[in-house]
Amino acid sequence: MNPLAKLTLVLFIIEVIIFVASASVPAYDEQTLLSTFYNLTEAVDGSVINDFVLIYSNNVVVTLGSSLPLVGVLIMLFVVFNTGQVVSAAAAALFGTSSVPSSVAGGLVAILLVLMPHGTVEFLSYAIASATSLRTGLFVLKRYPSSFIARYFVTFLLLSLFNLAVAALLESVEIASSLGGTVVGVFSLWVFALPYLIGLYYLQRKLEIRLLASSKEGSDRYPQPSVPQP
Repeated sequence: MNPLAKLTLVLFIIEVIIFVASASVPAYDEQTLLSTFYNLTEAVDGSVINDFVLIYSNNVVVTLGSSLPLVGVLIMLFVVFNTGQVVSAAAAALFGTSSVPSSVAGGLVAILLVLMPHGTVEFLSYAIASATSLRTGLFVLKRYPSSFIARYFVTFLLLSLFNLAVAALLESVEIASSLGGTVVGVFSLWVFALPYLIGLYYLQRKLEIRLLASSKEGSDRYPQPSVPQP
């Protein structure tokens, strides 16, 4: 596994832990967060195109912030924690009168969201952006050529934004499916999401190896394939 993939996996796991933990504790400002939840749910209308634009435009800001060198990971963790708090507030409102403790309900809802195809792909987008943030910062500290740093940053920022678009598309289709009464259809999208994620792994691996091989500092570890001489 290449360095970016390892870091992305670690950050993804951290994201999930923080998200579930945050959803499992009482919200710090329940009324405000609940208002945020209702505003988001009222904005969706079951139209795949409209919901895609709405979801992507909201989440792209998070991805851009998460990609800022070095500090991006802090932005990502704050957003993930705050999103978990929104889930906590929503769970308290929806399950407050039931026998299930709101903390348990919040944690279960958070786990369910992560297990949905869009949840996994979306969290992965933030993890890629944050990993790019840390890797880019490391290259700056190690005085890698600015041209290499720029190529590396732009390449994986675009990859995370593309991945985020896939997540937004999956989520908009999930919303349309659930509103139509076919909740099973939401998880059936894993048929498409799983091969996509496998392909994404190999794509980012190939991209990073090529980029590192193009730099003087990384050429020893990741040599370019030799070209046969005529």
